[in-house]
Amino acid sequence: MGLIKKESIEKLNRSLDAEHVLSHLGATHIMHCGPEVRAFCEVHGSDRQRSLAVKLDGNLCICHNTGCPANEGGSLLWLHSLIHDCTIREAAEFWARETGFTLEYEESAPQPEEFQFTEIGGISQEGRFWRNRLVTASQP
Repeated sequence: MGLIKKESIEKLNRSLDAEHVLSHLGATHIMHCGPEVRAFCEVHGSDRQRSLAVKLDGNLCICHNTGCPANEGGSLLWLHSLIHDCTIREAAEFWARETGFTLEYEESAPQPEEFQFTEIGGISQEGRFWRNRLVTASQP
């Protein structure tokens, strides 16, 4: 399959229930605070304050601990990828399966191989090893 359309990833992220995602990611002490949800941050192991905040109007999150990798902020899908050490694509495909969301993929035609590499080598008459790489272009 091709790349997931950016709009599809954004739509999926906005459709996620922040509290459910945070629970799944292991965040504890989840609490609604006006237009956001706050929790202990699972990324840096916060256990004293709710430093992880998710803005509910776009499901964008940030950890207010400046030493935490989640301090740079991102989407809930980004947070999932950070905690589970996976790609945004893998996070999107996981949550699409979990929620029944249909992701849209970009159409991509297979690209022809532009170059072909061939390794050749051997032992010379003097007993020395030699090796070359031959490069052949598919287009003149």
